[in-house]
Amino acid sequence: MAFVDILNSAQPTDFLGTKYTRAVKQTSLDHIPGVPDTVAHLKLLRAFGELKHAVVGTDHDPDYIVKTWQVFVTRAVKRFVVFVSGCKYTLSLDPSYEKDEHKIFTAGAKRNPRSIAMLDRALPPLDVLMVWHSFLLNPRAFYDCFIRNQLLEFANFPFPLRRVHELIDNNTFWYDPDAKSRKAYEAIVRDVSADEDDWSYSYEDFSMYERLVSVYCPVCGDKILKDIPYTNSEKVGFADESFRWTINSGHCTCEFSRVITHEELRKRQLYADITSDTVLPNTYRYYSSVISHKFFKNRPTLAISDMVKKALVSTDSATFRKSLLADLIQIAALLRGYLSMNLIHTLVPNAIQISEDLVGCVMRQERFVEKMNEIDWLHSSLIRESLYESSIRYSRFFKLLSSYDDKKMMVPTLDIDLIWHTHQLSMFYYFGDCRKSRKGFVIDHDDKVEESRLDEGFERTAKVYREKFKQEYSICKCWYCVAIRSLPRSKLSKIFGRKLLAVEETTALRQTTAHRTLGLTHASLHNAITLPTDLAMKREAELLKKYGGKKVPWRDDSPANMYSMYPMLFVVPPMAPIALGDCSFYGQTLCCTIRDFGSNCLNMCSGMQFGLCASSFYCSNGGGGSNFFGSTGGAGCGGSGGAGGAGCGGGCGGGGCGGGGN
Repeated sequence: MAFVDILNSAQPTDFLGTKYTRAVKQTSLDHIPGVPDTVAHLKLLRAFGELKHAVVGTDHDPDYIVKTWQVFVTRAVKRFVVFVSGCKYTLSLDPSYEKDEHKIFTAGAKRNPRSIAMLDRALPPLDVLMVWHSFLLNPRAFYDCFIRNQLLEFANFPFPLRRVHELIDNNTFWYDPDAKSRKAYEAIVRDVSADEDDWSYSYEDFSMYERLVSVYCPVCGDKILKDIPYTNSEKVGFADESFRWTINSGHCTCEFSRVITHEELRKRQLYADITSDTVLPNTYRYYSSVISHKFFKNRPTLAISDMVKKALVSTDSATFRKSLLADLIQIAALLRGYLSMNLIHTLVPNAIQISEDLVGCVMRQERFVEKMNEIDWLHSSLIRESLYESSIRYSRFFKLLSSYDDKKMMVPTLDIDLIWHTHQLSMFYYFGDCRKSRKGFVIDHDDKVEESRLDEGFERTAKVYREKFKQEYSICKCWYCVAIRSLPRSKLSKIFGRKLLAVEETTALRQTTAHRTLGLTHASLHNAITLPTDLAMKREAELLKKYGGKKVPWRDDSPANMYSMYPMLFVVPPMAPIALGDCSFYGQTLCCTIRDFGSNCLNMCSGMQFGLCASSFYCSNGGGGSNFFGSTGGAGCGGSGGAGGAGCGGGCGGGGCGGGGN
């Protein structure tokens, strides 16, 4: 398998994580992930898919599957909180609370051999890795969390892609760490938890009804709820939207309601935050003097937090306790995050505070994971060529992000989004590249964007990309197109050698459908209706040779279609086909998508249909924002819209995640 050959032939220092742990000096000005890092990332995403299948199976009704997975992810977030809290305890960091952001950032950027060795030895269970992975894809929220908790040494440690992929089976994609790695992880977790469930690597016996947890007051730290379920038949467990439980443990004397709900926990957390010396959540996320836009860098970060605190503290305490949370936060936009907090850290005594809804983070990334696994780039014989091409495209996209009008949202295609995600898995390098760019601030990765805004942003991005680089932004990433685009590169390199590297790169990125001969052939072999010419037949023979005897993916009996509920989608250039039946073409579209079993048009693409983020908050079966926990009728779901479906990869379909400046 090509992906196995790539990983086996890669050197340790081909991975960004190893460059960090070994303090390898970089000769390049940026740290765009290479093919080995990206292949390892794809392998990890496949392991995530296998994990979900092992946990929820396929023998239950859809509602049961959704709820089981949501409870499992909630438990995974709790285990992640235990892990990072254990890291802080084990490292025995300075207990004094430093508030100067530049001092914290500078100290955290220094490689601490002790912390690097500890994190390099320990490999968490796969569900904990899944939460860590999703949190990193919200870079500014990730930074805000760990700088407030004085734990930048953990935040700067890159996600261990190389070590993790080595422990994922190349055939079953099951993650199985060795005993040494498990023991090192257990040593970290045992420092803050005596519950064996917090370091277990077993998933097969998971039951959403059998797990019990305790809840600790955010204000005094006392245990207020004991042995409550994540969910139950009444849907009032901790992982339910209607969570409601009367205090049944401890000696908490805080003058709040005795009935604990998510709303009540958030209100207690807000009170704890405004009466403490710590900086309010999201302060560094929006008003950082290190990673924010220059407009915000000149604002006094700590003064903003203190100003908001004073305004709330001046509120009569009795009024505060009786007020609705929504009424309290009207005083400042900085506090709006409290409405959507999923306070899972209250399940762990003396834990670090994580204000981001990590269950929502994992759920929103689930669509991306599914899309990557449907495309199955790992088993493409042209995976090296395809990812090399995508890496170049991402480097250009990153230049657009870091140089153009930061008030306008840029939207990636699916293949570019994959490289962008891989880049963000190394916060140390991603932040460094962003801060060295022309704009000088960290580009956030927003996975909660409305579909209409994605449409508008994608159209604008495609226009800017064409103007800047003189090449199309939406290109088809199916095996056929990659094979065709790779042919001129191999021939040129044989004739002219390395002197034509620039020409080689340009040819690799050139839109196939821009050339009439290649475009017609493309349409002919993609179930279009033009008859094959001699050139088309020759191209088909070359393609089949590239496939090495494998069936092309658009055939009905292709493995890509045999195990899917829906047929694959493929791109057709608008200049070639003739309308048949209901088929029609609309406007100045880049392409249309068709189902593999007929010639009728399914959707208009024009680079404006996306495989991800079809609504403001993507969660399984709804949920998102303040209505999290995956409840029916929540803010999420919407249609996936994926015109760049499994056959096209990053073709028509966009990536679905918007990246703005602030």
